[in-house]
Amino acid sequence: TLTSGNLVVSDGFGIDFSATSDAAGMTSELLDDYEEGEWTPTFTPGTSGTITPNTIFDTGGYIKIGRLVYLQGYVGFSAVSSPVGTLVIGGLPFTSATLTDRADRTAFWINYVNPSVDEGAGVYLSLADGASTMTLAVGNGNTAQYSANRAQYVDTGTGFNFNCTYYANA
Repeated sequence: TLTSGNLVVSDGFGIDFSATSDAAGMTSELLDDYEEGEWTPTFTPGTSGTITPNTIFDTGGYIKIGRLVYLQGYVGFSAVSSPVGTLVIGGLPFTSATLTDRADRTAFWINYVNPSVDEGAGVYLSLADGASTMTLAVGNGNTAQYSANRAQYVDTGTGFNFNCTYYANA
């Protein structure tokens, strides 16, 4: 029983749950990390131009439990100069994992705050294996596809609300 203070676990150790034998394919029962904080995403057009987040709305929050990372927040844009190409979002607090058979793959659904663009289309961010950047993608009807020209739709006054989850590399 801990009645005051914090339980401190030395680096490289954690809480071991191996007393229970669970699902086939399980690779670890050690909870060895917890962290929370803020991160600042970057926005880069794949071909040319610039996208500058509004300094009032340019930070997201994160929580990392074991290898699972949760991101959330809102980012608005204050200056945009002729963005062309894919929209790449960088600055993730942790590099994504590379697991067998793409078991780590994820797509993040976002609310793209620009109702005149892609109405009815699913807008999402795609994160590949071992990456520290995401790419904006759009589903048109029944076809999910990357679009080479999504950066051009970012404009002053638009922004992203996001809530994402992914596996970290370590």
